Amino acid sequence: MLFRSGWPPPIVHPRGADSATPTLAASTWPRLVNAVFTFLIGIGLAPAQSRILSVSGRRTGREYRTPVNLVLREGQRYLVSPYGDRAWTLNARAAGSVTLRRGSTVETVTLQELDATEAGPVLRQYVWENAITRPFFDAARVAAT
Repeated sequence: MLFRSGWPPPIVHPRGADSATPTLAASTWPRLVNAVFTFLIGIGLAPAQSRILSVSGRRTGREYRTPVNLVLREGQRYLVSPYGDRAWTLNARAAGSVTLRRGSTVETVTLQELDATEAGPVLRQYVWENAITRPFFDAARVAAT
C-alpha cells in the first residue's frame, strides 16, 4: 500500500501485494524490533525518514501505533507498507489520514492511495533504501522505469 499525503504534501501508499508475495508473521522478533524502533523514533534517535504512525482502529476506535519509514522523492513524501495489507494499512485506508510523529514533532496528514504505475518508482526507491524488505516484494530484479 502506498499513500501520498495532503498538506503537508500527500504521503503515497501502493496497493497490497498479491498472495504469492511472502508476508511477515506477527512473531516475537518483529514485535521486539518494532518496540525498540518506536522508542528510538519517539525520542528522535532514529534515521531522518523514520516516524511513528498513529491511526484509529476502523472498528474499535482505539489508537494503534507502528514505526514506518517514509520515502522522499521529487518533493513528495511516500508511505509504504512493505508487508502488504496489515491492520494499520486497512485502518489508514478507512480513516483517510494518519498522525506521524518523530521526537516532539507531530503532524496529521491525509492519505492518497496510488495506482501501480505511480507506485513503481517509489517502491523501487523504498526497496533500495530498506534492503531488509526485499524478500517481501514480488518484482523482477530489473524492472522497467
